[in-house]
Amino acid sequence: MTSLPGNGLTQQQGVLLATELQSATNLLRDGRNTLRAMTYASRGTDSVYALLSLGAEKLLKVSIGLAGLEATGEWPAKQLRAFSHGVIELDDEVRSLMKLNASRAEHRGYTDPALAALESDAVWPLLREGLKNYGSGGRYHYLDWISKEPAFDSPRGYWQSIESEVFTQQPDLFALFSSSKPGDSEAARQRTNDAIVASLNSWWGTIHTFWVQGAFGADARMMSSEIDPVGPFA
Repeated sequence: MTSLPGNGLTQQQGVLLATELQSATNLLRDGRNTLRAMTYASRGTDSVYALLSLGAEKLLKVSIGLAGLEATGEWPAKQLRAFSHGVIELDDEVRSLMKLNASRAEHRGYTDPALAALESDAVWPLLREGLKNYGSGGRYHYLDWISKEPAFDSPRGYWQSIESEVFTQQPDLFALFSSSKPGDSEAARQRTNDAIVASLNSWWGTIHTFWVQGAFGADARMMSSEIDPVGPFA
């Protein structure tokens, strides 16, 4: 584990922050592994949503917290509470911080292309929408239908939107999924899963790159190995 941050945090707070980072990485790693191995969307999406929605929320909140700590010397607790489980709003805030602090990056040759690739990714916006929906209450969609009209759309409906975008980019997947040839449907499922994983990795990797390059402050840089999507903790 890397050294604990010291800018405005007590030693206990630093330990807690390191633990939260481990939690975020664990959740994102396990959600990614579950997605890679998913054989049927009807059986796997709840696990994927549950793990990734929690992991994404944690990583985004810590990113905002460390940027605030660097800027003011204080942890922005009130600001973070106001986001609740809003993965979209959290992600938008982190994206704004990336652009605002881009000039602080030691090597923009790494950060600028990573951000440009993320912003051109058509799958990630749909995935983060699904994660927000699930984390904010969509996980109870079917229970809510029993007693009243649910406040959120179906999580499986959101997942279909994500996969539809993948199919738009790879039109031959339609034929593979409906093929009777042995192995075709399984290959289509794996390619679909891998495409969604690639978008997740692009988002996760961009945040990591900005941490490494110092755009989120000295403490984020010092602790960046904890969130490396291809590192020993992931």
